[in-house]
Amino acid sequence: MSRNRKKKQKNIPLEVMNSLKKILQLDAMVYIFLILCIFPFYYQNKYYNMGEAKYLFFRYVSTVCLGIFAALWILHLIIGLKNSTEKRRPSVTDWFVLAYGGAVWISYLFSHYKETALWGYGGWYVGLVTQMFFVLIYFFVSRFWVKNKILLIAGSLVASIVFLLGVMHRFLLDPLELYLQLDSFYYPLFLSTIGQATWYSSYLCTVFPIGLYFYWNGKETWERIFGGWFTVIGFATMVTQNSDSAFIGFLLILFVFFWFSFSSNTYFKRFLEILLMGLITFRCIGILQIIFSERTVELEPLSIFASQSPFMMIPLIFIGVFYYYVCKMERGGKWEVQQYQKVRKVFLWILVASLPVSVVFIYLVTTGSLESLKGVGYLNFDKYWGNARGFTWMFTADLFAHLPLFNKIFGVGPDCYAPAALDFRPDALRAQWGNDVLTNAHNEWFTALIFFGVVGFIAYGGIFISGIVRFVKKAWKEPFLVALTACILGYMGHNFFCYQQVVCTPFIFLFLGIGEGILRKEVKKKE
Repeated sequence: MSRNRKKKQKNIPLEVMNSLKKILQLDAMVYIFLILCIFPFYYQNKYYNMGEAKYLFFRYVSTVCLGIFAALWILHLIIGLKNSTEKRRPSVTDWFVLAYGGAVWISYLFSHYKETALWGYGGWYVGLVTQMFFVLIYFFVSRFWVKNKILLIAGSLVASIVFLLGVMHRFLLDPLELYLQLDSFYYPLFLSTIGQATWYSSYLCTVFPIGLYFYWNGKETWERIFGGWFTVIGFATMVTQNSDSAFIGFLLILFVFFWFSFSSNTYFKRFLEILLMGLITFRCIGILQIIFSERTVELEPLSIFASQSPFMMIPLIFIGVFYYYVCKMERGGKWEVQQYQKVRKVFLWILVASLPVSVVFIYLVTTGSLESLKGVGYLNFDKYWGNARGFTWMFTADLFAHLPLFNKIFGVGPDCYAPAALDFRPDALRAQWGNDVLTNAHNEWFTALIFFGVVGFIAYGGIFISGIVRFVKKAWKEPFLVALTACILGYMGHNFFCYQQVVCTPFIFLFLGIGEGILRKEVKKKE
């Protein structure tokens, strides 16, 4: 009897740990559901306070769910350490996230703009509190993610409805009456239940790979049908959302799926089908724009080119013929995509080389060495380049160059770009923007350099780079990591011309956490 009592007493800590783990897993699923499925739809007073309403939703939900997580996880760790059940070392990405959290704190503690740094600049709210939520989201999800296809399908379904509303808005169909009493001048600048066009395009590039994955990797017919619907509506909103940055994000997303499609004929054919669906969707949107021209919101030239230019028929016909050839050769047993691994490497080098080549062309055109290309706006870098990103980037570089050494290393404080910029050269800002306030560099990585300094910039970049490297290594065994890699690259590519905000950045930390959770489970299986 005494032996049995001792055994029961010894098992109590383990039982408590298991109970805590189940509660934390449930808490994680609830939080993921609220962010993926409710957050995108949430708004209060239409577009008039969309950013603030979403921020408050995010803050309250995160305070409750992440507060429960923080309290119970500490208890879980204490019990685990005492009973030697938690021996796993932090991953490289874990360390980068911790370093990032530390850099944010240092930046805040030594900031001259503490009131702004705590909650963030009005309307943006990516101060200390929000940054700590980002860090907690990563650790919360990575430690207590439970594989749940239905939850991901639900999140993708919500995203597809958001996308559908976005497409409808571009044809002035407004079932939720979000445009009611809104001046027509603002129609191109706002859409769907996300709000500002740049927020929307960032959300699009971050979540699109999840739904796309269900077509590319779907094992059941209903998954393929849903994935096909999602793909079509995703491409439809991409070509109508009116942000050139999204094209870069989509290019990187498609490249990730292209890279991994060389693992089997099935994946490769599905990738070609995705391209065909996308190009046909572009063409259909273009036809609708012509037919309903009086109801079409005016878009940027690149979007119009993609949907209406006859030149877009060339890749459509080429890929269609190539797809037919692949299917015919495969039926004859003469096609095996794995034999063409060198082809994808060629495309990788083309993609990698495109950045320095573009920089060289921009330099030559801007300095007048290539007068023949002077009319191509993308190649002529001045203060008007990229909707005045040229001015903003040059101003930000000048701002960073004049920061004191300590601020160069640790930044001016989270979300404190605006007050630092106003203290630096208010006359230049007023001359360019009038009464409008410049709140960031319109480049997330450049902005991080001002917010958190070189230390925070390295830590923040390390989160994404380490995540990509580690996900790619294991993606051959766990295909969902392909989608998560595409999410990260899509976000990074888009936000090279955009910025952190609570409408989208929580999603990328959530997806990083899911990927880390998958890798942790792989390690646990080996153990």
